[in-house]
Amino acid sequence: MAVQHLPTRGYSNGSLVGSIALVTLRGYFAATSVTISGTVTGPTTEADIVAGGRTVIITLSGDTWVAAGATFDAQRQAIIDGLDSAGVEVTGWNVEVRDKEVVGAVVRTSDTVVTVTLTAAPLYDITADETITVTVPAAALVTSSTEVVGAPTFSIEALRVSTGAGSKRKRAYRKYYPRRVSIDGRLITVRNAEDERRLLLEWRAMLERKVEAAETLKSERKARLVVRRVEKRIEKTFDREAEWRAQLLDDDEEIMLMLH
Repeated sequence: MAVQHLPTRGYSNGSLVGSIALVTLRGYFAATSVTISGTVTGPTTEADIVAGGRTVIITLSGDTWVAAGATFDAQRQAIIDGLDSAGVEVTGWNVEVRDKEVVGAVVRTSDTVVTVTLTAAPLYDITADETITVTVPAAALVTSSTEVVGAPTFSIEALRVSTGAGSKRKRAYRKYYPRRVSIDGRLITVRNAEDERRLLLEWRAMLERKVEAAETLKSERKARLVVRRVEKRIEKTFDREAEWRAQLLDDDEEIMLMLH
């Protein structure tokens, strides 16, 4: 803030004499800017999004995120909604990633940084590269009254396989079923993408319930008890699916025998 003193003449009411201070506010109302980083801004393919784990780091300049806790938590869905693709494919980013992402993926790392860790998206399936733009909603910011578009954008490269006619975009990972996926340290065999997606969604929902139970209850002792009950429920759920998983393993063995 720069202060400049200039000589003045006396006012008729005699209230001001001598000099007045002209105050210039430079940078006080600096515009909010948003910088996008994280592993997703590096080379990222369709298969990377299917697997999950990529991070989108949103860093503010000239503003801060709303207060941690219930205030910020209420804005997590709006932050996810701001991860928008220019593409319109029915199994593209907007449908299979943005619209199905869980709020638990959004973490307020600091007053100026939010990290979104993308969960697995087994049905993400694109035929052309996608460009993603991050727009931060005004309600998630302390100072800005308008939404802010982040920079840079990031891109997802569609998978390609070689064919006799040349390079063609195709879902190569679709050929790798049945296969085993890791769920909480357990290896489970899935027969197709739908089976894998169902398992991942069920496990994600279980984790969400655990987190919500721990955050909602103020008593640490009660929170621990609730978490234990949820864990027992998870175990029972896996027990109910034991027969289904055993059938998948039998299918694997049959396939291996057919290949030999």
